[in-house]
Amino acid sequence: MTLALVSANIRKILTFIQSELARVPLTTRNKSFASTYYSSAEITAATPPTETAPSPPPS
Repeated sequence: MTLALVSANIRKILTFIQSELARVPLTTRNKSFASTYYSSAEITAATPPTETAPSPPPS
């Protein structure tokens, strides 16, 4: 029973991630094409740089 619940949750998480990375609405016909999703280069170009960790105060 536990493994069935874990498996269902993983499937839901993966479906959510796929839908968030999709350029166009997902259908059964376009779900397996790489051109449906944003590439990692496009994602990093659109993501603003994060702040670096603050340096420790001088001792």
